Amino acid sequence: PKLIPQPQTKAKESIVLQRVKIVPPMAVRKSVASSKMTQTEFEDDQQQQSADKEREQNEGDQSATTKVLALLECTPGNLQRLRRKMEEQGGILALNERLWQTIDDGTNDDDKDMGAEKDANSSQFLTIKDSTTDETVRISYVWLRDHCRCRECYNEETFQRSYSILDLPLDIQPLTTDINDQDIIITWNDGHNSLYNVDELLESRSEAYQKRLEERRAQMILWDRDAITATPVGYASVTLNDLLCEDEMMNRIVASLVTYGFAFITKVPPNQQSTEMAVKRLFPIQKTLFGEMWTFSESKMDHSDTAYTSGYLGPHNDNTYFSDAAGLQVLHCIQFNGQGAETVLVDGFRAAERLREADAHAFERLCSYPLEAEYIEEDKHHRHVAPVIRRNSVTQTVEQIRFNPADRAPLKSIPSESVPQFYADYQRFAREVYSKELEWKFQLTPGTVLIFDNWRLLHGRMAYSGKRVMTGCYVARTEYQSVARKMGLIE
Repeated sequence: PKLIPQPQTKAKESIVLQRVKIVPPMAVRKSVASSKMTQTEFEDDQQQQSADKEREQNEGDQSATTKVLALLECTPGNLQRLRRKMEEQGGILALNERLWQTIDDGTNDDDKDMGAEKDANSSQFLTIKDSTTDETVRISYVWLRDHCRCRECYNEETFQRSYSILDLPLDIQPLTTDINDQDIIITWNDGHNSLYNVDELLESRSEAYQKRLEERRAQMILWDRDAITATPVGYASVTLNDLLCEDEMMNRIVASLVTYGFAFITKVPPNQQSTEMAVKRLFPIQKTLFGEMWTFSESKMDHSDTAYTSGYLGPHNDNTYFSDAAGLQVLHCIQFNGQGAETVLVDGFRAAERLREADAHAFERLCSYPLEAEYIEEDKHHRHVAPVIRRNSVTQTVEQIRFNPADRAPLKSIPSESVPQFYADYQRFAREVYSKELEWKFQLTPGTVLIFDNWRLLHGRMAYSGKRVMTGCYVARTEYQSVARKMGLIE
């Protein structure tokens, strides 16, 4: 890497143009010649001028002979263009001597001004040229000062900064900047010394960070029914014994969650304790109003929720009424004697992309409508307002689907004039979610634990008859992402 010296800033000079006078050449020649004409010649000339004037009027020439321009600032480039314009119209540009000299110099002050602004901005940045890629990178001095990792500025035991943000000098400047192998050493004008690794600086840029996020996103596989049922399957399905004995199986499951949005653990004894053991091998369990581990059936309704019935459940996301919906959901059918009850999974990210392709305006509106959802019990009332589709603030790619028609609160968060359009857009997205092309149906049998991303996948269940007992739990998104990040699977 090379340090690039910064150019000196030059002050901007204003040029004032007070008056521009246009005198048609024909009028000048006639004015000079008229003093030498005889009376007869003068009368003939007047007749000719009248004829010329009549002809010009017939041709629609309404041009004036004199114009005054009140320009407070004028650059040489503008003056050059103005002179060419006047010459094309047969006029004369009358300027004082200094302005003529400026034009003759041919210097464009617009370029000078832009250069001065760049120079002023460059005084706030360290410029590095990466010799391996020939890329030039600019890093602000205030960012560098804020990211000093010396013992005075950063506690390596707690991984926290050790100073107040109010103590950060916004106008910080380096006194000296040196490069030593792969390190940059800066002595600041406040007397502080900092050392930075060049590779770490290059990787810390917002452009590099966004590129890594986009590359990670590109590795995510959005699927529909045909793609996910094709062979060979790419998603993880590991036995409980392998999961407990081999760390690599943990990586396989988490990688499958990141890539496909779900994974299976098989040969799990059909009870709540074994299910809990399988989950805790991977993640801590999130406690919600439903507790940590929960078990329910059509005959055991501990909470007021449609999931506790035997009727049809359309694809939906859980916890839309929580300010931070669970990141993962775990389901294990530990008993089933009956007919029906097929589990339904839909890739919500795929549904959102289909909507964007079919109706980009509806997609954009669903990213902004503030939709309320709520959960009510005798002693509880949860409510949250957020868009149906949430995008990542850096990459603008879809990050969360928040679709649960049953849990919608009374609609009062959307202006009245937008309500008809909202319902049309919401139905448009629902048609994508309920599309048979996206629905993957399968029987979740005792012994198989399903783990899926509640921010990405929508889940449902076909109606059934007989007795069905389910157990499961939630995992906080921050805990899921922490594990995935430590494995190097996400940023």
